[in-house]
Amino acid sequence: PSPPSPPSPPSPPTPPTIPPLLVLLTVPAAWGTYTPVVKQLFSYDPPVPGLVFSAAYYLVAYVALSVVQLVASTIMSPTSRAISPSSPPKQSSNDSLNNPTLPALELSSYLFLANLLQLSGLQTTTATRAAFTVQLTTVTVPLLESLLGGRRPSAAVWSSCALALS
Repeated sequence: PSPPSPPSPPSPPTPPTIPPLLVLLTVPAAWGTYTPVVKQLFSYDPPVPGLVFSAAYYLVAYVALSVVQLVASTIMSPTSRAISPSSPPKQSSNDSLNNPTLPALELSSYLFLANLLQLSGLQTTTATRAAFTVQLTTVTVPLLESLLGGRRPSAAVWSSCALALS
């Protein structure tokens, strides 16, 4: 008789995941409540300054994403990171891949400026017109992509645009 084999080591615990559909369902809630909340804030006397609102908006987003990053980094074990302990991570010649801070600051600056412009527009128009303009981007983005990128939007994209505007 052969000696009994040693017991296999326990497998690492599987990190908890959020169902993707649940995450996807938060998008309509965020987009659907943005314009009414902004209009309500601007109805106060005196109205909230656009710069203050934008700064608060991005501060909340920063804090929320920092918490998500912190939680994600603590629940991921080293074995689930697809890097074996014996091989060091590869260094890239592109610094933005190693440290995305500068590209993130650039993009967030563009978003901040766009948000300020959007807020000034929301202050000067009706909620109905603002909602229509926001929904119109659903159609203008594929049109711009086809004009500037040289690609024709698929039938699924056009169907989605029609559904969004209906």
